[in-house]
Amino acid sequence: MPAFRLNIIFSGIDFDDDITFEALATLPNMVWRGQGGLAFATATVNAASALQAADIATEQVIASVPAARPLRLDEDLVAVPDIAGRVGVSREAVRNWANGTRHANFPIPRGVVGDGIKVWAWSDVNRWLRENLSFGDTEDFPTEHDAALINLHFSDASGHRSRVLPAPAIWSVAETISVSTDMRVLRSGGRRGPWIGTRPARVQLTPTDGGVHAAA
Repeated sequence: MPAFRLNIIFSGIDFDDDITFEALATLPNMVWRGQGGLAFATATVNAASALQAADIATEQVIASVPAARPLRLDEDLVAVPDIAGRVGVSREAVRNWANGTRHANFPIPRGVVGDGIKVWAWSDVNRWLRENLSFGDTEDFPTEHDAALINLHFSDASGHRSRVLPAPAIWSVAETISVSTDMRVLRSGGRRGPWIGTRPARVQLTPTDGGVHAAA
């Protein structure tokens, strides 16, 4: 059974609440970060399809935090420097792929931001890498069609309530909460530590046309 990686945006999750914080620690194979009052989960789920994986992940979260509501999938948009960093190649190599100088059929960008900076969905890029160069993340990602169906399902489940995701006006930094199967809650002086799970990280969030893009 394939393993799917999904980036899901939730409302109704308060990382400052002790009960919520510790409930999320019981969920395996999920990494969390917060931004603008929303919770961003990266979940790895074994399932027969991306839609089933989305159902499993959201049901697990809602069972642990009943107030949580899935809003939509985060596209995980990446630019040339992000792709180069994730793959471990030079930026020039990525530009050659994107321009068709080396290898063909590189994914079409999802948009252009800032000063003409092209951005792609990591799911599209990763799929191309696996099919053409035999490397990339081993997990499967929802296709664009799957993502549309999942987002529609989230909308139906929430009663078609309108939600507008805030896009940041400036660059900002958010803490990442990492959750793994080997769970520890760090405390210092009787107070909860700033992270649970594997290790703390800092994530650079940048504005994009579709909302927020995170780069480690």
